[in-house]
Amino acid sequence: MLTSLLSETPNMEGLQEILIHTNSWIESEKTYERERAVKSTIHVLKFVSEHLDFDVSQEFSLLGQLVALLALRTVDSVKEIGEQAAEAMYHLHYITMSKMVKEMEKRHKNRKGNVVKWLREDFFIPGPSVFYNNISKVAKAFGEHLTTDQITDLVLKVIDSLVHEEKIISQAAAVLLSSFLEECGMDLENLPMIVKEIYNHLSTIHDPVTKEETMKGICNLASKRLNGVVDCLLESSVECDR
Repeated sequence: MLTSLLSETPNMEGLQEILIHTNSWIESEKTYERERAVKSTIHVLKFVSEHLDFDVSQEFSLLGQLVALLALRTVDSVKEIGEQAAEAMYHLHYITMSKMVKEMEKRHKNRKGNVVKWLREDFFIPGPSVFYNNISKVAKAFGEHLTTDQITDLVLKVIDSLVHEEKIISQAAAVLLSSFLEECGMDLENLPMIVKEIYNHLSTIHDPVTKEETMKGICNLASKRLNGVVDCLLESSVECDR
């Protein structure tokens, strides 16, 4: 059904019209709803990745949010959902690379001018399982290819998940946040907002492992932009004391 709709509008706009609806269900508390949403995402992403005539030239504005949603589901308490989320991420990465293939053929650099480190061949042998229960791989695979807006969307979505009632999800969110801040810290345009959001969430994080990893994320960011992070933390502290 969904792939039939994509066949009628084989472009990124058509894909995102579908993802807008499926993305919200990926976070459902009900197992069957999460599983159905992730399976649907696999089908549409696989369809796009396997059809060479699919137009991927348009902006993929939902990419950051989708990476966050799927990455957190790779550690889902239901193993089958975790494996399916990893497979969806595998196809998503291929689509991301396809969008940049012309530029890569010329100079092997992405839109930021950086040499591309993660080609499809880097995880061809392990296949989709490369992302299963392996959050740290996500930042390496996607980080260098996201726009500043996509990075912001991803980071904000992950920050909200730091207080998830399931420890396995909150801990994965902290690892994902830390790894992306290390990978993409220099590319953050909304630094004050991001630091303030992290700071405001710290007091509501009850799991010690999650909190420790979140603090590590702030340190990773500070190692790249010390003055900006310190200024933001001082300002946030003053505001909270008022």
